[in-house]
Amino acid sequence: MRRRLGPYGKFIRIEDRSQEGVPDVLCLVQGQVSWIELKRINWPARPSTIISIPSLKLEQVRFLLDWSRAGGSAWLLLQASRDYLLLSPWHVEQLFHGRYRRLDVIQAATVRGAGSFPAAPIFRTLLGKPFPTKK
Repeated sequence: MRRRLGPYGKFIRIEDRSQEGVPDVLCLVQGQVSWIELKRINWPARPSTIISIPSLKLEQVRFLLDWSRAGGSAWLLLQASRDYLLLSPWHVEQLFHGRYRRLDVIQAATVRGAGSFPAAPIFRTLLGKPFPTKK
């Protein structure tokens, strides 16, 4: 991600073991601060299968939600097979609780790159100019 988004701003990998749930990346893009949690899965073979991200922890979901509720920018960047999806904290919570199948995740994404990394749309979103999302 740093290689692909680096020209747009400053991206720092965070390895914070002192506080559970702190996202993987702190971003600064033209004065806008955002947190991004990074996850990777393979899409299940059947589209009707509930999506599970075993490495997504409740503390991570809570951090994203709390940061967002306080007026900050926080996201999950999910690589699912060859798709890249940027999800708001509200959708991350739905995903965590097993409420989404593949199509739900794709439709919930604020940004989606099918087969290629969507650097420019992610950049626009981090600047606070995203497509409309559910709250």
